[in-house]
Amino acid sequence: MPPKKKPENPDFKLLSLPPKPLPNEPIIPVVARPIHHPRQFFGRDAQLKRIFQAWNQSILQHIAVTGPKRCGKTSLLNYVKSIHYLDPSVLRDGQRHDWLEQLFDWVLIDFDDVRTHKPDSFLRLILETLNIPAPEHYDFVKLTEIFENNLDRATVLLLDQIEKGLQLPELNQVFWGNLRYLGNQCNGKLGFCVTSRQSIDQLIQMAHQLGKPSPFFNIFGQIELGPLTKQEGRELLSYVSLSQDDAEWILEKSHYWPVLLQRLCQIRLNFGEHQDWKNAGLETIEKHYNYLL
Repeated sequence: MPPKKKPENPDFKLLSLPPKPLPNEPIIPVVARPIHHPRQFFGRDAQLKRIFQAWNQSILQHIAVTGPKRCGKTSLLNYVKSIHYLDPSVLRDGQRHDWLEQLFDWVLIDFDDVRTHKPDSFLRLILETLNIPAPEHYDFVKLTEIFENNLDRATVLLLDQIEKGLQLPELNQVFWGNLRYLGNQCNGKLGFCVTSRQSIDQLIQMAHQLGKPSPFFNIFGQIELGPLTKQEGRELLSYVSLSQDDAEWILEKSHYWPVLLQRLCQIRLNFGEHQDWKNAGLETIEKHYNYLL
């Protein structure tokens, strides 16, 4: 594998890299929020291989990561944008960190962020993240020119919860058409990775219902997130001090969904082995996560 390229722009700055973990900070459980440090991300090897293979090419492909809520879509984006920039000493022993053959630039956009709710602030957020000076007045045509003149290396726009963006009033049909145009420019150095609870077919249907039909939603290869494999689930639990019986019970009741593995571990640790933690775990699953089962 060829060596990773150094940034050509000495002024380039990486934003939103995860803080270095504290010496005694546990790797798991992580619940109630997406993971931010790659050392806390487990599994998804098959999906990650497909994603990074799509980007280890001269022309980047566009990826849609789909799956139910709390299945780990945002965690995957946080992992993807950070894993290649970290010192291996802050990762788990043997954790892979060499998926890509060259360094990339990343822009993570969450449609819960109010800056994404209008086209001009959406575009400005992209340029600010890439540390590219933004002109006073610009549009998608100007942005394309800026990208063609400033993208020294491959760049991926990570659009989280794209179905929320589709429902924003000011992100209209023209906006999504312009995104499609942008994805076809820049000599293939610009790629999109979107996440959604909806499948691509459902997103296309939603766009039509909202009066925003766009070829933008036809450019994606879809990768669905389901439960972890048995091996991946067991690796996650290996970082918690559990008896074999407790570990097997958690694996069985979680059906290998990462959020349930984490949640049941938390309940077990909070209750202690001499309390009725299993009933508490089952009640939590039934109340909050039954849709996964």
